[in-house]
Amino acid sequence: MVEVFPPPELIEALEPPECRAAFARRAITHTNEYYAAFSHNLMQTVDKLVKEHRQQHGNPPKGQDTPDRLILTQRRQLLLARSQSANRSKGSSATAAVAVVESAVTSPVSLVDAERLEEAIDDVGDDPKLDPRVVAAAKRKLERARAQSKCTITEKLAAARAGKACEFQFMRAKVLLERDYKSAPMHKSVEDDSELYTMLYLSSAECCQHMFRDKVLAVSHRWDRPEEPDPTGAQMKAIKRMLRANPQYEYMWLDYSCAPQGERTPQQQELFSLTLENMDFLFLGASVLILLDMSYMSRFWTQFEAWMAFQEVDSHGVLRCAQVANRRCTIECIHNANEYTKLGLIDMWSNKTPEEAYNILKSEDVSVTNKKDKELQLPIIQTFKESVQKTWRAAVESGEMEAVLSPSRRPSFKADTETALGEPASPSVKGVLARPQLAPSSSVSTVRFEADSSTGQGAMLMKAFDTIEQLSQQLAQANAEVLQANKEVLRLSQAHTDATSRAHTEFANAVSKQAELHVQLLAEQSRERKKDGHGPGR
Repeated sequence: MVEVFPPPELIEALEPPECRAAFARRAITHTNEYYAAFSHNLMQTVDKLVKEHRQQHGNPPKGQDTPDRLILTQRRQLLLARSQSANRSKGSSATAAVAVVESAVTSPVSLVDAERLEEAIDDVGDDPKLDPRVVAAAKRKLERARAQSKCTITEKLAAARAGKACEFQFMRAKVLLERDYKSAPMHKSVEDDSELYTMLYLSSAECCQHMFRDKVLAVSHRWDRPEEPDPTGAQMKAIKRMLRANPQYEYMWLDYSCAPQGERTPQQQELFSLTLENMDFLFLGASVLILLDMSYMSRFWTQFEAWMAFQEVDSHGVLRCAQVANRRCTIECIHNANEYTKLGLIDMWSNKTPEEAYNILKSEDVSVTNKKDKELQLPIIQTFKESVQKTWRAAVESGEMEAVLSPSRRPSFKADTETALGEPASPSVKGVLARPQLAPSSSVSTVRFEADSSTGQGAMLMKAFDTIEQLSQQLAQANAEVLQANKEVLRLSQAHTDATSRAHTEFANAVSKQAELHVQLLAEQSRERKKDGHGPGR
């Protein structure tokens, strides 16, 4: 292999420093010529440097005064530096492979690069720094990625109809930002614009784990006009702001751009119908950008999407309202909406169960353009909690559900690596900790968290999350106490108002009675005077 030797970073390791410039000028271009050419090329220069050094500093100790000995010393220095550089390069490559393996375990199958993962698994081999369970999980993920790539259209359609998985069309965030779109582009097929569009296969099991939240952004918005959702461009500006501020999002879904619009071919109509039928898992699995305007709260689809965005699935497969720290949604106010509108949305949908959401959305004051959409989605909402549990159970039993969880989603804060594994965990365990359980256990709480190969901060993250959970609980308790105190103040205030009102009434009655008695007294005195002959004329 032809290369320049020694390279600059190795020359910097030479001592004394006066020799470095000479080495840089005389660098050879074939590493296998090193021993033959090195002394010949540099002898005169080094000899000159040695003589100059003697003149300035006197003769060195005996046995260290020959140019050959100096050259041999510097050869060893160069070779040692080169070896250390190669080891660092090898270590960097191994670290990169470990990162690929650990990242694959926490990623959905559709976002796994099978070829790259296979190479990384080969590179890590029996690396003692990597827990073997992580490698085993990565191999299972690789098998599923290969199997998914071989799925036929018929198999994908059958899975979508059964609610097990669905292929959605997405826009690439990077390409969208590069293009000068003033408003949302109308839908095109992947074949018509393969640079902007791509297809991702979302399984319901992965959506229940919120595996797409770090890479995929779904937009919930109201159409400003029936024929065009964003005539002013306000929505596209908000979307681009979000994507620029959060470069981790690689894919973005917007109904107008990613679902067939207008007149559709039979194939497009089927794609459109299956997209609508599986919207629940899209908005459960991805992060959500809510573009809130004054009419957002009057529409069925927007409120349905907002409710989904406020939901999460815990480590036992139970659907619940997401804690504040775990929420996947970002609310952006547009047009005339303000912070009070935002607070109204949060108050409306952040704490609703499926039953409560169903009762609200079925109301006649929640409008929808196509009534069939409402008829289709309402039964899904009503049984969504059971559907999630069924999906979770099936995925655990089939082995599809890996014991991995991103730090951004942490349904169980209390368990640590030892309780999750049932055994002491080694410091290198940063990936798979335990398989999910079908039901809660009184002694073991399943914890899954994402491997962090670059920083190794898993334990610190879990400790931080536990602290956050404790603070959240304390805050919730404090909020409850404040609410109770407010209720007591209102009660006392009302009681005070009632007491004051009664006192005023009693006082008024007493004054009235006093006046009546005074009139009676005057009348009685007048009658007495008349009887005694002391009339008024006197």
